[in-house]
Amino acid sequence: MAKTIIPKTIGILGPGAIGGLLAQRLAACGHRMVLLGRGERLTEPVDLLFITVKSPHLVEALAQVPREHVVGAVTVPLLNGAGHAAAVRAALGTPVAAGTIGSVEAVVEDGVAKQLSVNPPHIDLASREVSREMLNTIAEILRDAGLSVSVLDSEEEVVWKKLVRLNAIATATAAAGQPLGMVRTDPVWRPVLEALVQESSAVAAAEGVAVPPAQVLADIDKLPASLMTSLQRDIAAGKPSELDAIPGGVLALAARYGVACPVLAAQYAALIKHTKSPIV
Repeated sequence: MAKTIIPKTIGILGPGAIGGLLAQRLAACGHRMVLLGRGERLTEPVDLLFITVKSPHLVEALAQVPREHVVGAVTVPLLNGAGHAAAVRAALGTPVAAGTIGSVEAVVEDGVAKQLSVNPPHIDLASREVSREMLNTIAEILRDAGLSVSVLDSEEEVVWKKLVRLNAIATATAAAGQPLGMVRTDPVWRPVLEALVQESSAVAAAEGVAVPPAQVLADIDKLPASLMTSLQRDIAAGKPSELDAIPGGVLALAARYGVACPVLAAQYAALIKHTKSPIV
């Protein structure tokens, strides 16, 4: 059996709030870190690369990473939505561990990432090509840095465990232009929220992942009423958003499996129309 190599140099592609927080925690544990901000090119090999940019910037960010510097590395994209692992594999040719990060809210103040949420950030990992031993090694590195980590059985489970909930919240709050508390109690928007959960759960089931809608809605009902999503904020500000990665990603998979998502399709179309309208 091949010996698992412990990563010595860790790269962060996109050291903003989440990437910066991750970098600070790993550096505090003594790891050698290489940070790649926008436009900066990777000039040395890394053993482990976390990608923490938002989905609209993924293609541009991947162009900053020459393939020769990630030969033998494991890459972990921590982006919202679907389809990122495949994009990273195609661009870099490196083994990929699908990942998601949640239970964390962070901001950058004076160049320093600061965590606003109380609980430790949680990361889920899985891979169809990275060994379980290596995944466990990465998990231990992250746990030593104060994160909560689960190694799951499939990449699809990693994606849908977060995406069913995130898609419903992000799409509904963005479409309503209101925080979650209003969306989940309003007589018009509550049925939309519930339908989004049901439809996303059906797509997850088509990929072999059971995500009970009742449990997702129960989790959503426990979230702060003031919650607003980055998709909602970016669309409202006229910025590039995760629209194609979150609702668009779910719809792309729904089309692949022949799963009808009429409510999601209608809200996605309305958001697309809004983003193409002139800002007044």
